Amino acid sequence: MKGAGVRLMLVALAAATPGLSATEPAENRATVGAVATAAARGAALFVHDSAAATATDELMNRKILGQDTRLRGWLTDVVGEHVHVTFVGEVAGAASALYRVRVPAGDGLPEFEALARAEPLDESQAARWTARQDALGRLEKRKDLCSPRYNTVVLPADPGADEMIHVYLLAATDKAGEIVAGGHFRYDYSTDGRKLEATRSFTKSCFTIEAPDESKGKPVAFFLTHLLDPTPTEIHVFLSRLHGQNVIVGTSYGTWVVDGSNIKLQERRKD
Repeated sequence: MKGAGVRLMLVALAAATPGLSATEPAENRATVGAVATAAARGAALFVHDSAAATATDELMNRKILGQDTRLRGWLTDVVGEHVHVTFVGEVAGAASALYRVRVPAGDGLPEFEALARAEPLDESQAARWTARQDALGRLEKRKDLCSPRYNTVVLPADPGADEMIHVYLLAATDKAGEIVAGGHFRYDYSTDGRKLEATRSFTKSCFTIEAPDESKGKPVAFFLTHLLDPTPTEIHVFLSRLHGQNVIVGTSYGTWVVDGSNIKLQERRKD
């Protein structure tokens, strides 16, 4: 995924903006909550995924990827104004931290650290790693994949929300400007990462928007019909931030505009 070099904006994690006004009927409160959750999670997805891409480029530039055969993947943590990307490998049969890259908000340079000795994962990391590995094993058995490449984002359990670890498996592409709109999945786990609580697909089929003709300029928006929810999801927020375009989402509830982390109801369906 071409997330390297994308400006991280950690403030986006708190920028969930409900797309319905306070005058909406009481029965629409669930819709307001769904919008706020999608905005917050989509912003978090972008921040964590972008940091992982930047950190991965750092390891590639240092010629570590492909040479250190212990490496198995990474985990991300927001720490102050940085995202700490911990690269995990297998040492003596146990998952251990081998390298750490601190990716700052804004335009600062990432800080690389090769750990002198492999370090055991802390309790939170160990739980997320367990969940991640289980989700990847399940991904290999699916018959509805939309890309040969998938990126992972593991969001830590949020005690203020559903208290579950969310593992996102995001269909990726190497083609600049191409938008992979379908084929993304989420696996929800218990706080110890050992029990799969729920899964969801965000689309019913694969859908890719080809890269635009550069001679015609950069598009500012693209339209998607979403049949599975009455409101946009975190994937729509993630795609908007990743590609720097608005996403117009048509649902059973109405037409929505996703502008980065902001979700607004443009028109309510009359029927």
